[in-house]
Amino acid sequence: MKVRSILPSLWIVALNLGCVNVNQFAITQPLDAPLSRRPVVSVGEITTALPLDMQATKKPRPEELQKLQQVIAAELRNAGVGIASPIGGAVVPLEVQGTLLDFDRGNGLVRFFVGFGLGQATLTANLRLIDHSSGHTVFAGNFVGAVSGWTEGDEAFRRLAVSFATALTADIKRSRTL
Repeated sequence: MKVRSILPSLWIVALNLGCVNVNQFAITQPLDAPLSRRPVVSVGEITTALPLDMQATKKPRPEELQKLQQVIAAELRNAGVGIASPIGGAVVPLEVQGTLLDFDRGNGLVRFFVGFGLGQATLTANLRLIDHSSGHTVFAGNFVGAVSGWTEGDEAFRRLAVSFATALTADIKRSRTL
């Protein structure tokens, strides 16, 4: 009798193992001075530092890197950070730059039909906020986006961008108390 009452609970736990998505990050350079009340940034180039022996078909396509830039800009805007595009060669004082350190599109069919973390889409990026007036990195960290549920792999981009935007805005608030 006890086995019957435990089985549904175990099934729910097992299903959730494949659907739980955790945004992870490590701040490597916190802000050491406050930024303006509502900083304005641009989102610059996202490059890759993936293994040279990685198959070309497994590497991100240029349009995927561009989409990551757009998603980062959108999530920063949603978090209250002003976004500017350099016009006519003008330089925006603060720029987000990034390097993709790990990338795996995963398999959407496996995520949907099997779950349990199989087919997971992941990416890890080192994102930096550069102050062009000094040439220094004022904020940096390594951010992970992962999707192991049935959602699209592009959701990993959004999760990484949300982690970055959340960490940056929290650090902006923290730096005001220095």
